[in-house]
Amino acid sequence: MNGEKYQSWYTLSGNEGFIPSDVLGYHNLGSGVKATVSSDDQAYKGDALMGRINYSLMNRYNFSFTLRRDGFSGFGAANKRATFPSAAVAWTFTEESFLKDIKWLNYGKLRVSYGENGNRVVDQYSSLSSEDLVKYQSVNGSGVPAEVNGIVGGARIGNPELKWEKTKSLNIGLDFGIINNRINGALEYYDKKTSDLLISQTLSSVSGASNVISNIGAVNNKGVEFSVSSKNITSGNFQWNSNVIFSLNRNKIIRLATPNNDPGNGWFIGKDIDVIWDYRILGVWQTDEVTEANKFNKGIKPGDYKLQDVDGNYIYNDADKQFLGYRNPRFTWAVRNEFNIYKSFDLSFQLISNWGQRAQDNQGINQPGSVGFGRTSSYVVPYWTVDNPTNEYARLSSGLSGTSFNVYRKSSFIRLNTVALSYSLPKDLIGKVRLQSAKVYFNINNAALYAPDWNTWDPQNNGPTPRYYTLGLNISL
Repeated sequence: MNGEKYQSWYTLSGNEGFIPSDVLGYHNLGSGVKATVSSDDQAYKGDALMGRINYSLMNRYNFSFTLRRDGFSGFGAANKRATFPSAAVAWTFTEESFLKDIKWLNYGKLRVSYGENGNRVVDQYSSLSSEDLVKYQSVNGSGVPAEVNGIVGGARIGNPELKWEKTKSLNIGLDFGIINNRINGALEYYDKKTSDLLISQTLSSVSGASNVISNIGAVNNKGVEFSVSSKNITSGNFQWNSNVIFSLNRNKIIRLATPNNDPGNGWFIGKDIDVIWDYRILGVWQTDEVTEANKFNKGIKPGDYKLQDVDGNYIYNDADKQFLGYRNPRFTWAVRNEFNIYKSFDLSFQLISNWGQRAQDNQGINQPGSVGFGRTSSYVVPYWTVDNPTNEYARLSSGLSGTSFNVYRKSSFIRLNTVALSYSLPKDLIGKVRLQSAKVYFNINNAALYAPDWNTWDPQNNGPTPRYYTLGLNISL
């Protein structure tokens, strides 16, 4: 059982133009001529009650059942609490007598679990409509002008039916240890069905608001995760250990708020929730293609991006947009190797990779950063000219009248994430200065990056990632 309460409040006041002087400062705020006041008060509550039953038989069969009831004040009045059951079974099959004679198999467990879980990642006031304070000038009956406060509807419409997002999950896993436990690992498959998704739904401007937090639709996530650690070399003056992690996930939208797709939010039934739906860029219009470009009546000039006109009617609209890929990696992996040499030198490095995703690279549109033909950029980006007729980058101040689009590029990468080298000083040497241990180390974070299709900033954050060098000494007295 647990309970939580969060509350914060503040009031800030200020002023400017103190008369006759600012000697008194905040001790005489009222003597200023430009007063400002701001305040806020926020609060939410949560609670949870959980019970669990565990049962084990013969050290090989295990069963557990869990029941949770969670509450959160941010949901609608009738939906603040929800109940989530789950159950799991496990079989340590290497404890069976008929497997004892398999010498290379040291440990094996098969486990299956199924249950429900809840998600409350919304603002504590998401079920309520937001309102904005406005000020306007008025004149009273005596003709004296005055400033009047008013309240108008805010960007968010309230949803009194807002409730917990729920995920039903099936997990099947295998844990193993083989060859005298020199190789240990785990393989897991999961199938998660999430319903009543908590999503900020975009609204039409005619509603007077821009969004509403709703429980809409359902998404299915399936994936595989695999991890293995191995002791490759364990004797002598050279030892080597490795760790490998691999994962992939596939999701699909099962249901939306309406039976139809929701192009405004980029959601399509049967497609991944992170699918990219946009115009396909075929290259850049060149000087010998002006006649064809003029058929679009978009003011296209040589050096503008060439978008694919799927239906061939020389009009760009949703019918010309295509599914171009995915924003999230199709799979990820990480590899870590650790070496010990002559029991004094330790060397390790880690590789990580996100592969198969695409990211926006709109710097290539080369829009101006200031009035006129000025150009600013956080990166030196090439641009099209008559003398440099590239098909990768647009001209300066490019654009298509009335048509908005994004440039996407493959952002797969492999990063040499860390490199660490250390040397432990000999015991007989440090003993002379009464030290128990002393180690000199040198580390590099973000040592190198390989991104074959991305040529600007770091593709992982679309910005610069610093490289850190650390040189240090650890001693124990």
